Amino acid sequence: EYSILSLKPDHLKDIFTLLDTLPSNLNLDVLGDKSDKAGKLYKAYRMKLVRSDQEALTYLFGDANHRNRYYRRVKSVLRTRVINTILGRNPDSNASQLQATFIETHKKATAAKILIVKGKRSAGTDLAEEALQVAVKFHLTDLIIELTKLLRDHYAISDNKKYSDYDSKLKNKWKDLESETLIDNYHQKLRMYLSQSKMPEIEAHEIAKDCFDKAKAIQEYHSSYQINYSAYRIYALYYQLIKDYAGLIRNCKDAISYFDQFDFDTGPTKRIFLLYLVPALISKRQFQEAANTIHKGLTISARGGHNWMAFQQYQIINSFYSGDFRAGYDVMEEIKQFKTYKRLAEEFRIYGAYLHFFALTGKLEAKSGRFKLAKFMNEVSLQEKDKKGMNVNLWILRILFLLQAKKWGAIIDQMENIQSYRYRHLRKDEATLRSDLFLKLLWLLPKHSFIQENVEREAAPLLAHLDAMPSNLMNHLDMEIVPYGKLWESVVELLL
Repeated sequence: EYSILSLKPDHLKDIFTLLDTLPSNLNLDVLGDKSDKAGKLYKAYRMKLVRSDQEALTYLFGDANHRNRYYRRVKSVLRTRVINTILGRNPDSNASQLQATFIETHKKATAAKILIVKGKRSAGTDLAEEALQVAVKFHLTDLIIELTKLLRDHYAISDNKKYSDYDSKLKNKWKDLESETLIDNYHQKLRMYLSQSKMPEIEAHEIAKDCFDKAKAIQEYHSSYQINYSAYRIYALYYQLIKDYAGLIRNCKDAISYFDQFDFDTGPTKRIFLLYLVPALISKRQFQEAANTIHKGLTISARGGHNWMAFQQYQIINSFYSGDFRAGYDVMEEIKQFKTYKRLAEEFRIYGAYLHFFALTGKLEAKSGRFKLAKFMNEVSLQEKDKKGMNVNLWILRILFLLQAKKWGAIIDQMENIQSYRYRHLRKDEATLRSDLFLKLLWLLPKHSFIQENVEREAAPLLAHLDAMPSNLMNHLDMEIVPYGKLWESVVELLL
């Protein structure tokens, strides 16, 4: 994110970053489209003729003397025009009510301060009071403080009663802001620590519990939109970490209920907790409620957007866990038309491969079409560093399709590589133990010459261990896409 106030005219990349927030077909009159160098540079960027300082310098001035000095002036003019255009535009049509209100109210606050500075105090205070009412309704604490201080200072020389009233409100809001800042710090601290994958589990649990307790203490004595948002996020991260899915479900429902009470659209906030809630429900095998929650998420997300696609991914995962493979197939058919599908193409190819396998084995009534295993493996070019996520599914799918085709020799040839993969990437991480155990089950196939009775006999204790081991769907949605118990049932059915 770039702050307008911190931008330097010398940084063309910063100006381009600002330009990218504007639509490419923007009415150039707003920018002050003139036949000057700044207008020319703007057009050149939109036409993709320049992408760097050197290209822009040569494009505008060639080899002219003093071109560097002139060029800095041009960038400064263009930067000013872009900022004025951004401040003068209405919020994006896709912005939520809260986002749009945040932008518009800040504009009014800025205009109010300008009017007061220019000596138009009556008009300025009227606008400030109007903006303050909106800021209070939408719990914009920073802006409430800014406007309250502006009005308090204005009435200091004209109205003692109003001065005292605004001064009292300002002191109370400072306390809210202090609590909001403190609890947000706990939230960001927890996110930072949890992103460090090498942190010992005991240490992570202690840090999370500490943030949890401190958030509870703040929430007990202070309440605001932002305080409750940060608190519920902290609780969600804590329950997710300790795999308390019942606690996570309860927390998310409490959060959604709290944000439902406001008389403005809180959809973007509720969507965050819906995205926490769905995998927790799937983990607790509450598939119908998961489907209902997914539907709620889809209704408050822009069709085809990233959030909408995230809920569709969960819908596919829910279909795999519930056994309703047809629901997953229908989602796959629906989402292919969207650009976001292409950005997630590798994940969806893996989902599609599982659906194709279930169609081949009679568990899904759908046209299976042609599926070439070698082509699929070449197309899904997952990053080399991803050794614990989607790559697990590539090994599993390879064995499943070879098993379905009864290519026993090819399966035997893969086992040495699978064993090596297990030892290097899965065995030492608690998060991957279920995947390691399932690959160990697959290793039993050639060991017992693919004879069902013999495989099942030795697999029994491993399956019991797998059933007793908690799933980690919350943190590793990309790993156990289809529950290993269901996959093992299909494997056994294909044995001799």
